[in-house]
Order: sequence, then structure tokens, then C-alpha cells
Amino acid sequence: MILMALFRKYIAYAVLAIFLAAWGSYLLWHEYLLNNPSPLRFIHLNTFDILNFGLYFLVGSLLYFFRKHLPLKGSIALLLFGAFMISYGLSSGLGWVPLMAIGWVRYIFLPYLIIYLGMQPSIWKSFDKLGDLSYGLYIYAFPVQQVLITFFLAKGLSVMSMFGLALALLLPLAWLSWTFIEKPSLKLKNKKLSLSMFLPASKSIRTPLH
Repeated sequence: MILMALFRKYIAYAVLAIFLAAWGSYLLWHEYLLNNPSPLRFIHLNTFDILNFGLYFLVGSLLYFFRKHLPLKGSIALLLFGAFMISYGLSSGLGWVPLMAIGWVRYIFLPYLIIYLGMQPSIWKSFDKLGDLSYGLYIYAFPVQQVLITFFLAKGLSVMSMFGLALALLLPLAWLSWTFIEKPSLKLKNKKLSLSMFLPASKSIRTPLH
């Protein structure tokens, strides 16, 4: 238990250090990698995408690691939203700060808002009738999006179009996964499994008496 606690502690600070390094140097790598991407074709991403999307992932991880010190509150979400709108107005509207500076606030605001909304049961209560689709949406999102990019990106598929099409495909996939894989599997977690459960029932053989 002590080793696990130390491991988690150092992992949390390692993730924090990586985030601060990437986030703090945002203005240095953003423009260069955006104009000079190194494609990773097997996953349809490039070095810019890895850093860009990776920062959102790191913030989500940090919100979990430091959840005791970073509570999810509506007031904090509103404060971050206000900071995002101010940064957008100062950059896009007035031109007082570089447009790229929005990223400094965006990388923190969006993950916090999404996780905050995701943790509000009143918002998602109506979805309970369909089952827990969260895991299915999570594991199938990437392959579905990659398939859509492979076949439709050259045809001018926009980001919002891909989002809508991916969601339309993911919802039934997640429901099928929950209904026929996840839910039956969860019912087995408290049962003691033995080899006899997976073997066909054998008929008892009686030895004839002479």
C-alpha cells in the first residue's frame, strides 16, 4: 500500500511537470508545429495534434490526481468560462493579445467544464434508462472516428459533421456493448467461477454389477 501511494504521488507530480512544460511553452511550439506538422499516418495525427489534444488529456488526469485540492464546482466553471471569454475578446475582438493565447485558458477551461458537467447526475438522469453508455462511448470513439476520417476526410467532412456522424454511430454501439457485453459481465463479478461452469454436463456412468 505504501509503495502504491508513493507511485501515485510521483506519477501525479510527473504529469503536472509535463503539463506545465507543454502549457508554459505553448506559444513557442504552437505556431511552428501548426505550420510544420510531422504526420503519424497510422493514427491520422501529427505532432501538433499529439501536443494539442494531449494537453486536454493531461488536465483531465490532473483533475483526478489532485481532486482533493481541485473540487468540481459550478462557480469555478463559471470563473474559467469568464476568463476564456475575456481572453477571446482581448485577442480576437480587440487584438491586444495574440490569438494563440486563448489556448492557455482553453486547455484548462474545457476539460474542467466537461468533467464538471459529466459529474452532474441531474443532467444525465434521463440517460439511465438506456444503461451506462459511458464506457462504450469511450472505447469505440477513437476507432469510429478513424474510420470516418479514412473514408470521408478527403470529401470535405467538417469537424462538426464528423462529430454528429460519429455520435450517431457510437450511441447504438455503446448500447449494444452495455446490453450484451458489459452488463452480463458485471453480473459475474461476484460469482465464483470454476472450470466446471465452462464444461458440458457429463452423464454419470454406472458400472454394471456382476
